[in-house]
Amino acid sequence: MHKYWKIFLVMLLVVGMMALTAACGQKPTSQGEKKDTTAQNTPPKKEDITLGLIVKNAQEFWFQNVIKGAENEADKLGIKMVSLDGRGDPSVFLNAVDQAIQQKVKGLIVVVPDQKISPAVVEKAKQAGIPIMSQSDVLIDTSGKQLAPHLGIDDEEYGKAMGEWLAKYVQNQGWLNDPKKVVRAVAMSYEQVSVLKKRTDGAKKALLNAGFKEDMIINAALKKYGMQDAYDAMAAVITAHPEVTNWVVFGFNDESVVAAVRALEAVKKDKDAVACGLDGSHAKDEFSKSEPTAFKATVYLSAQDYSAKSVQLMYDNIVNKKEIPWVTNWPPTIATRDNWQQVVKEK
Repeated sequence: MHKYWKIFLVMLLVVGMMALTAACGQKPTSQGEKKDTTAQNTPPKKEDITLGLIVKNAQEFWFQNVIKGAENEADKLGIKMVSLDGRGDPSVFLNAVDQAIQQKVKGLIVVVPDQKISPAVVEKAKQAGIPIMSQSDVLIDTSGKQLAPHLGIDDEEYGKAMGEWLAKYVQNQGWLNDPKKVVRAVAMSYEQVSVLKKRTDGAKKALLNAGFKEDMIINAALKKYGMQDAYDAMAAVITAHPEVTNWVVFGFNDESVVAAVRALEAVKKDKDAVACGLDGSHAKDEFSKSEPTAFKATVYLSAQDYSAKSVQLMYDNIVNKKEIPWVTNWPPTIATRDNWQQVVKEK
């Protein structure tokens, strides 16, 4: 019996020594490490949060309102906002990303001037350990795969809204049922950019669904992006079709459509025409004129509200740990001469 007790005591001693060795082999947790873990799990205080917004070109009216909307929302949330200008130059934009990171921003919202720099921009944010999302232009890799959460619009859906509004206007006017009228629609298109083509394609589909025939829709394709090019494209269409009595104009943005209206005015063909733009950038100028123009409506997108939404999404990610949706599409709103004062914020 004594023999068994000795064996038992030896085994107990061995087990105890093994447990002690294991405990000694563990790396002790320092106070600093505990602090780091707490920091990861505890949201930062509002006063410690700074977000970075980098736009492709702050000289443009649209992006001035993008910045304004973001900064106003940041004020409401009680956080700081660093707004930087990429000046339309990829190298300047990348430097702005570095500058924002150096200022210890907690998150980045970007509108890149060239999607080719997307991987570099995303990598910089990754190395800094901060979330990133895009506005308007999706961050993509060389194969076109989306790299980060995105806030934008469904371009075809916006085009559809434009076409449906025009179809309803034409129907109310009874143009298609009048044998004396020769009605033609014109798409002010810019097919070099796929998202812009989707807008005019969406409008065309809506018109076809509403009773327009394929040969009633003319494509006025712009070779260059600009108001003068849009004017020239529309002028050429008017000259080629002197038989048309009623023009229905739509386009990829307000600017192209307004240029088409000016071309119609130059040959006094605007009184029996209707035009609908997209984005709302010319809404104030056109709708506040003492005499109505052929520019009757626009599919409006508030740059300020749109940008504020991106700040809300980034704030919720940082403070409330909510995942930023991979794609957030902003819904379209129709602005007309009758409602623009209530609808349009950018005045």
